[in-house]
Amino acid sequence: MEKIKSIWIIVDHPNQLATAIGLSSFINRQKYQINLLISNHPYWEKVPRELYQNTFDNIIIFERPDYSKYPHRILKNILLIFKIKREIKQLNFRKNDIIVGLSVFNYLENIVLSVHKKCIKIAMMPIGVYKECNDPLSDITCYQTIEGFIFSRLIEPFFSLHRTLYKRVRNHKEIAPRIRYQKLLTEIYDYIIVLESQKCPQSIDKVTYSMPFPYSGIKKKRILDVENKKKVIFFGVPFRNMEHGLSAEVYVPYLNQCLNFLRKFYSPEYTLIYRPHPAEVNEINLLNLEHFVVESDGLLSELYYIQNYSDIHAIFSVASTSSRSGFFFSLPSYVFCKIFPLNETIQRCISVDEMGDLPDSFYIKDLSLSPINYFENNADSSDYDQCYKVMKEIFNNIEKINGSSPDLG
Repeated sequence: MEKIKSIWIIVDHPNQLATAIGLSSFINRQKYQINLLISNHPYWEKVPRELYQNTFDNIIIFERPDYSKYPHRILKNILLIFKIKREIKQLNFRKNDIIVGLSVFNYLENIVLSVHKKCIKIAMMPIGVYKECNDPLSDITCYQTIEGFIFSRLIEPFFSLHRTLYKRVRNHKEIAPRIRYQKLLTEIYDYIIVLESQKCPQSIDKVTYSMPFPYSGIKKKRILDVENKKKVIFFGVPFRNMEHGLSAEVYVPYLNQCLNFLRKFYSPEYTLIYRPHPAEVNEINLLNLEHFVVESDGLLSELYYIQNYSDIHAIFSVASTSSRSGFFFSLPSYVFCKIFPLNETIQRCISVDEMGDLPDSFYIKDLSLSPINYFENNADSSDYDQCYKVMKEIFNNIEKINGSSPDLG
């Protein structure tokens, strides 16, 4: 059967790849060609191609423009945006093809949305990103950067792109820049899918839906040996760079207490795994990793879960989104950020902006108490059904507009 339509999935950071793979499992591959557009990131070098090359019909990698205030880099970005825009125009986009953006603010997605305005546009994002998109960024708490001004006032209008905001939080240089479109998401996308906890509503308004991360589509194809889930994973961070504003001298003693917590409650029954962050240099030399096995393959957590799902008993980190992703894979996952002496702004940034709507048991607050397995009496049979229901409703709406029959697999 000839594939009469294309779905163009746009990703930036490789942690979005698992979402793209999960999403593809809900699509009727007999009718749709699924293309993956990648805005390159250094971490893609750590991703084994066999994880995704057979999942998509076409994979196209683009160079990555970014904000900068330095003249030589601004010129480089202008030339790069021009090049990408020309390449996007040459791709075989057709009217009523579907664009699914997972990277939201990335320039590749901005260019695709701006060039192919007649396509159906779907944004898919975690609840934390959705809330970030709807935060007005008050001038009292944030300030416009030089590079943000240059790109939003000059470069984006010149290339007819959606204009963005690029601001920093006042007095908190350790917090990453805050980026979003100046327009409301509903003015740019036809549908918005908010990815959050399993217990979530099906629709927020006429164009905004919520559902779990679509990892259940991946898991549904696997036969799992529940009795063999023997790995307890800890994901590290490059804390030498003043992680969350704490120096290594302050950070390490607290982190060693957390590692001792895992030894106390899981060793020797389970295999303890320490997975360094790809940006770590030699942080492990400062830690007490007795009884831990160090896995330094650099594979991102979401892709690690795809490969090792049936082996993992629990997941821990200080405040890594790896723990959040583990939760959405229905793996018992936890963070230790409440144990660390972080200020209120940082704690809020972690719990609200980065982690989103997660249960209280997700946060370890007392190192003398064993973690609560909040999935123990909560089978994940509903997450696939919720995802399928949301995707079916959106595709039905799309096909009604196009005057054809529903195409969801």
